[in-house]
Amino acid sequence: MPNNCADDRADAGSDDGADDWVRDPYIGEVVVDRVELQRRVAEIGRQITEDYAGVPLLLIGVLKGAFVFMSDLAREIDLPLEIDVMATVAGIEAAIPLLEQSTAGAIVVIGTTGAIEIAGPPRPYASAKAALVPYVKALARNLAAKNIRANMVSPGNVYFKGGVWNILEQSNPALFQTMVGRNLMGRMGTPAEVANAVVFLASPRAGFITGTNLIVDGALTQRVQY
Repeated sequence: MPNNCADDRADAGSDDGADDWVRDPYIGEVVVDRVELQRRVAEIGRQITEDYAGVPLLLIGVLKGAFVFMSDLAREIDLPLEIDVMATVAGIEAAIPLLEQSTAGAIVVIGTTGAIEIAGPPRPYASAKAALVPYVKALARNLAAKNIRANMVSPGNVYFKGGVWNILEQSNPALFQTMVGRNLMGRMGTPAEVANAVVFLASPRAGFITGTNLIVDGALTQRVQY
């Protein structure tokens, strides 16, 4: 992700961006330059096009920082594909027959606090995530008789090395501190804290919890959940 951000800054400079990569104080070492990255993405796109011709294709990004790469890759794939909301729907529908064979089937969808409370300019990402909230609730009600639970975990600000907040911390320390200050606990969350919530909801210990949207944000949001 840092390389992609540096790439954006490089575009505003020289024609090839090479000198900008070197001058950027936040880039310690350029492992893959822009030209090589674009070449490799195009190569992967061609390979996927060949390997999945005639097969339904689903792209899933685990982190929102993956969206830049996914969007570049999607443009290089010459096949019908599904992303955003329908990617989640297709993935869950594919998993349901297997979950029906389980004695403790569980679905946990990752949301975001951006879907439940407005902060900043309009973002398609937040809107797509918001669409999943009623979908998960509907899943919970429709799958309850099959002993399959469906829940959502919506994280607030999550800090980790190489993540968007770490990059902001390096590029704009003052703005980063402002964002940290919005967290009443005095810090941002960690991936482990979000993972703990997911593991709990996916486990038999949450056997009677279904249809909920668990907010993991350290009291960042102000809305009353009821």
